[in-house]
Amino acid sequence: MGRAAFLCLTFILISAFTGLGLAWVGRGTKEISASGLMQVKEKTVVNGGVRLGYFLSKRQEIEGNIRYEGLFHEGESENTILYECGYSYNLIEDKLPLFIAGGIGRRVERNSGSTSCFVLNIGGGLKAFIRDEIALRIDYRLRRFFTKPEKNRHDITLGFSYFFRARRN
Repeated sequence: MGRAAFLCLTFILISAFTGLGLAWVGRGTKEISASGLMQVKEKTVVNGGVRLGYFLSKRQEIEGNIRYEGLFHEGESENTILYECGYSYNLIEDKLPLFIAGGIGRRVERNSGSTSCFVLNIGGGLKAFIRDEIALRIDYRLRRFFTKPEKNRHDITLGFSYFFRARRN
């Protein structure tokens, strides 16, 4: 967990010194995000994805998420794709909006044919705006995989988001 604390502290320090811009987010704003993580212990784990979001209001957003997950160990590998649909709620309307999120999805293991399972996630994160349309993003998710036996996993990812403003008439 020391590595996660280091990443969180680094993210906050970068945010503090980047001249945070005021965020304009409102109904109809669209967001595209890319994020990932890499962990090397006994096994190497690579996790990356793309998220598309649409703001229903300044505080509410719906998101679609596609993630690749790779596990590599001693010449063997396991590749999975995770499809998720979620909802997030911005707790603070500020330069550093803190948000909570949850969603459902499906995990498909590509190496083992059609093995798949239902996924439930809950978590939150922080977006640090460095310009009006660009934000650094850190996310935490607790994912519950409904397999036999059921598994839980904690994911912390770092990334960035680009916001497309809604047209104003």
